[in-house]
Amino acid sequence: MVGIFIIDELESPINFQDFDGEINKIIEFYGLIGENNLPQEFTKLLEELSENGYNEFIVDNSNLSNLINQNSNFNAKHEVPCPLIQSFKLNLRNSVNKYGVQITEEQIRERSKKLGESLAKKSISRASGKDDILIIQMSNTLDLLKKTINLFSTRIREWYGLHFPELTDKIIEDHVVFSKLISIIGSRENFTKENLQDKFSFKDYTLNEIITQSQNSMGAEIDLDNIQKYADLILSIESYRTRLENDLDEIMNGATPNLTTLVGALIGAKLVASVGSIKKLAMLPASTIQLLGAERALFRSLKSNAKSPKHGIIFQWHGIRSAKPWHRGKISRLLSGKISIAAKLDYFSDKLLGDQLLNEVNQKIEEIKRKYPNPPKKSQKKSQNLSQKKRSKKRR
Repeated sequence: MVGIFIIDELESPINFQDFDGEINKIIEFYGLIGENNLPQEFTKLLEELSENGYNEFIVDNSNLSNLINQNSNFNAKHEVPCPLIQSFKLNLRNSVNKYGVQITEEQIRERSKKLGESLAKKSISRASGKDDILIIQMSNTLDLLKKTINLFSTRIREWYGLHFPELTDKIIEDHVVFSKLISIIGSRENFTKENLQDKFSFKDYTLNEIITQSQNSMGAEIDLDNIQKYADLILSIESYRTRLENDLDEIMNGATPNLTTLVGALIGAKLVASVGSIKKLAMLPASTIQLLGAERALFRSLKSNAKSPKHGIIFQWHGIRSAKPWHRGKISRLLSGKISIAAKLDYFSDKLLGDQLLNEVNQKIEEIKRKYPNPPKKSQKKSQNLSQKKRSKKRR
């Protein structure tokens, strides 16, 4: 807050660098240390001390001691607590007076407050700019947008169903396409072959079904203005969701290229969001990664002695979701192991082995399919044990 002061074992002054009361200099000094850079003023001071035969120091900042050891020939230690430094700080005003620096208690408090505020702002700014934070926020926002679109789509189907109920009954299941039909065409009277072919790419069967149902609809004639505006709102949310998904894709490819190649940006982002950071994901064992997102089911199984879950978030991966039920557990264990490796590669190294990991997973999946073509048969012993357990529970 005042400058850089160097004392010996007897608290006698050796050298110093005064900040001349300029708060910006103080903030810059601590900011550079926080960014793992050694300030020039401190480097010059060290050079002067080396000329006088000093090469070992005790400092009051762990980052500073690491920087000195890494970027110079000096030996620095960070001792907590250090009686000499504590004594100097407790009597700061009198201590700096020995160097000819005049300062009041009020000035010390004011500088301390400004320095604390500035460093806190910088710390928050650095943390907010980390890829982990952006990934978590974007992933959570995408989940919220999907839920919002589904909720809004359910409502607009009920509302538009008053006018054209047949369209809502399994003809058009896609929410976005349904909203586009309402926004662009509107009234069921406008559902002609020309309008549908010009603005949509339906199959002939679907096209004919829509036209037939529109001509024989039993819906009522209502004002569609507000419904069409509602459809436009859903489409704007969907458009924003698509843009956000593309942005997340770019960030994930930069921050976790191996993980993104292996399971995709969306699943990778959900895994990072579920644990809090890329570092935490890299530290987790494969068995934990396998059940991320299935914590409730796991605890429920522990309480009720039911079957434990085989997968959590990773179930959304196409290779597991489309697999046979008796293959999913094996594929989940396989994939979670590769995810663990990919996360470690992304955090601890710059190697790009995502394609290799994905190929290994696909090869192993084919082996699992060949080795276990049929579902496992339940043994008689297991069924007998289950029946005995049920009987014992009934008796209790």
